[in-house]
Amino acid sequence: MPTKYNVTSEVSSDKVDFVRELEEFTAGAGQTDFVLGKTPFSVNTIVFKVNGVSYRRTTDFTVAAETVTWTDAEFVLEAGDIVEIEYDFSS
Repeated sequence: MPTKYNVTSEVSSDKVDFVRELEEFTAGAGQTDFVLGKTPFSVNTIVFKVNGVSYRRTTDFTVAAETVTWTDAEFVLEAGDIVEIEYDFSS
């Protein structure tokens, strides 16, 4: 189960409120899929980190609705790796 944090900053644009969400997962050995609690407003707002290191969308991970998939075949996630996914969603 992810740990969820609501960041206090909110941005309003065209009458839509956006909230920043940070979800933390502890990876299982070889895990590739991480299901978010909310649907990101845009894939461009997603920050994906493994053990504090940021990775790039399309190169290292993909996004489909609430599922973020790790795709970096050269770096297999190990049991206990900490995955943080930060994104905006509309409230």
